[in-house]
Amino acid sequence: MLQQVGIYNDLSPKLLEKLEKRIEGFGKTVRYRFDIEKENPDKSFHDGKTIFPQIYTLDPCVFNISDKLEDRPNKSKSKTIALIKKQNEKGQPGVGEFEFTKIRLKSSQRGILRLELDKEEDKDMCMAIELHPKLNGGDFSDKDRHQVISRVDEQQDAAIAIKERSDRRKALNSVEDMDYASLIQFSDAVGFDSTQTEGVLRNLIEELAEADSGYFNDLIKGKSIEIQALVKQAIDRDILTYEPVEGKLTWTGNKQLITVVSPMGTESEIVKIAAYLNTGGNKADEVYKKLKSLVAEKKQALA
Repeated sequence: MLQQVGIYNDLSPKLLEKLEKRIEGFGKTVRYRFDIEKENPDKSFHDGKTIFPQIYTLDPCVFNISDKLEDRPNKSKSKTIALIKKQNEKGQPGVGEFEFTKIRLKSSQRGILRLELDKEEDKDMCMAIELHPKLNGGDFSDKDRHQVISRVDEQQDAAIAIKERSDRRKALNSVEDMDYASLIQFSDAVGFDSTQTEGVLRNLIEELAEADSGYFNDLIKGKSIEIQALVKQAIDRDILTYEPVEGKLTWTGNKQLITVVSPMGTESEIVKIAAYLNTGGNKADEVYKKLKSLVAEKKQALA
């Protein structure tokens, strides 16, 4: 545990016990992530999109906490915390002769501090970080300071990584099962040029499935793909006309207004119109049925 010297690290037995149990729960290792990177000014991103300082030193290296578990007589709840590196010959802190260990990270560590908890020095450092005012979500975090440190939850990270791999496998398997017609339909739905060859379309869709598997899986499990593809095909075949400035959707033949969708936001008009057809009630259902019929007729005429 932290070395208690004079006024330094004189924690209450109850707080010490609480900290030691927490650290035992981390297992053999614990990792902390330091929010110290900056965007790379070199837009070629030769060294990555973010860069880290050559040396980062956590400050303050000496700080005070309020030990609310302190109930010993004649003991203050205010505690001064520091990693003791050197003390004078009398065993007490001495001016000039007394040094503190500072927590430092090199750029090669990419903001990650890994501690081996079977090493006493690393265990002490772990305890000091758990008490530090810049630990995000820590018992003694100071909300008025930038919470630069976050403990990495190894179990949670493992669960997330497993799910991401599972999602990626599921997404790629779905693409593998698509025939050419399905590739065309999906491409229309997401705005790819569906006139490209089967190999090109499959590659584009696989790239999307790999890059954002969760979004891809959500997209294909519902009715969105079918409706979005239908909208794209109806616009391409001049069955529907969309006016982007005012967001008006009309039948091309008679110029009759179907609906108005908001021109604002980041979603494409295909997604917005499909959302209307999916949730717009009886009128939207009738439009959807008519669209299916007209698109099918156009396809037959072109065959």
